[in-house]
Formats: sequence, C-alpha cells, structure tokens
Amino acid sequence: HLRTGDIVAADLELFEGSVSLDQSALTGESLPVDAGPESRVYTGSVVQRGEASGVVVATGTPTRFGRTAGLVRHA
Repeated sequence: HLRTGDIVAADLELFEGSVSLDQSALTGESLPVDAGPESRVYTGSVVQRGEASGVVVATGTPTRFGRTAGLVRHA
C-alpha cells in the first residue's frame, strides 16, 4: 500500500486507488506523474499525493531503476 510521503521500494502494478508521483530520480522529469489502477509504479518514485494499493512485480536488479543502473554501469 502506498500513501503520501512514501518512497516506492519495488516496482508495482496498481489495482486500487490513485497517486501522484515524483519520478525525477528515474526519469529526470520534474513534473509529477499520475498513476491509477493497472498503472506501473517504479522503485525510487516518491508519492506526492494520494493512496493506492498494488502488487509487487519486481525487486532489486530486475526493477526499472535496477536495469537502468546496470546500463549506466556497462556504458
């Protein structure tokens, strides 16, 4: 379950609720992103507003953040 102020610790697929996310650590984008049911939420995002529940789809290296870090390491 995610709520305002949480830092997302795993990649999730939301099934209930809606949140506004700061994904700047992953994308560099400064504007918040809205996510609701069936949306993916990525590790390292910060919940700015709202509450939602989801199912963990990836942790650690297989997350979107982990794969991105791996690409940078090999570049």
